[in-house]
Amino acid sequence: MIFCTMAGKEQLAHAVVLAKSVKAHHPGAQMHLCLVESHIPAEKTQDFDEIVLVTNQGAAVGSPDSFCAARAFFIRHLLHAGYDKLIYLDPETNVYSSLNEIEELLNHHEIIACPYHLEPCHWDDFKPEIECLRNGFLHAGFLALRNSDHSRRFASWWCERIEASFFGPEKDAMAGHKWLSLAMVPFQIYLLKNPAYHIAAWNLRATGRSIAWGTEGGYAVDGVSLKTFCFSNPNGLLDHNASLFLSDPSSAGHALIQSYKRELEAVR
Repeated sequence: MIFCTMAGKEQLAHAVVLAKSVKAHHPGAQMHLCLVESHIPAEKTQDFDEIVLVTNQGAAVGSPDSFCAARAFFIRHLLHAGYDKLIYLDPETNVYSSLNEIEELLNHHEIIACPYHLEPCHWDDFKPEIECLRNGFLHAGFLALRNSDHSRRFASWWCERIEASFFGPEKDAMAGHKWLSLAMVPFQIYLLKNPAYHIAAWNLRATGRSIAWGTEGGYAVDGVSLKTFCFSNPNGLLDHNASLFLSDPSSAGHALIQSYKRELEAVR
């Protein structure tokens, strides 16, 4: 099983922190990076086992939205390279405990994705649900695949749709998430509903995803070890929600975010 991420210059420090967290919990794992730059800065890439460079001739170069859309093309590349199992994580993600159960799940499911939300929003705050209706309910920042004809067909299908709807005249910034959500039924995508995975700004308020101190000094969610947290901060949403729901400086959630900021600063 390999891990992979995609980053431009702005996300490279995040990708380094991610790579370090992956190797802390999976010491033998390979970490692959798709770097959207014109050259490879050697001083920040020693934590990666392979770097695929996308220059200014590649379709992925452009805004952060284009990086999101280009995930599909990187995943297709890795599947065609022959890797047996892979986990894609957005660069702002950090891994906090072993993801071995994903490898086991991939023995039974070919594609695994995470929904934005696992529970209904509060009745007086259903804007996130409306956003999911508009932009898709699966977040492409966490995706696991087993290499098979089925997965390669899915990756080709996904790339074709994104090429038409994002890189084509429509320039739909959420194309990757929308098409991934639509693929759930025809490509039998398994929904990962473990609340310890892919906590982020958009689900930080959910009661089932409260972050607590773990029994061995780490972090826990609903009585199990925290797996992954995505520190993406679109339009300041993470900062805003953290100030509302993690304002207690003694809370585990507050400590988690401050610890990540220190890690990030250490590699900049």
